Amino acid sequence: MEEKEMLELGIALGQQHAFGAVAGRCSAAQAETLRHIREEKLYLKCNPVWRDFCPQYLGMTSSNADDIIRRLEEFGPRYFAVAQLTRISPDVYRAIQPAVKDGVIEYHGRTVEVSPENAREVRVAVAGLRREAGVRKTPAPAKPVEDPLADLNRRFETLLQEVSTAAPGAPEAQALAQSLSRMVTRLGIVLLGKAA
Repeated sequence: MEEKEMLELGIALGQQHAFGAVAGRCSAAQAETLRHIREEKLYLKCNPVWRDFCPQYLGMTSSNADDIIRRLEEFGPRYFAVAQLTRISPDVYRAIQPAVKDGVIEYHGRTVEVSPENAREVRVAVAGLRREAGVRKTPAPAKPVEDPLADLNRRFETLLQEVSTAAPGAPEAQALAQSLSRMVTRLGIVLLGKAA
């Protein structure tokens, strides 16, 4: 029995990696595979904790895998067909979902087939439906800085290179020097304020 379960897990992992490589973005088939691995607890053979299994074997966090599974359960495979062609959040999909039927999007009396050949038309329809539904586009979350001090040092070095390449006495060199002087003064005020 154990060999059969390991084989099933191996097949599921192979499918998950193949779907991810081919699709670029998550497909319904990949979401189904993730759900199968989690629901059947196939991961237990490699790691007893789903949270630890996901990054090690799936190349994603468990919260990311759980989100994908939740989208499959809430919206079904249609969400993934649309998401493959356009960036779409679950909130936007909820708003436009009534217009998505049987592989097409109904928009202004037209039907747009959800297919790679119609990717541009799908994006236009989704954007229009989103606007009509009053759903605002959410900005992408800022990528967290792993080491803020290292990031600050890199940015400082880049700025220093710009200063050193400017010709001495040139207007841009003077403006840059004034900006740096203002920054140093403001930084001193912030640091003194925190020390007080």
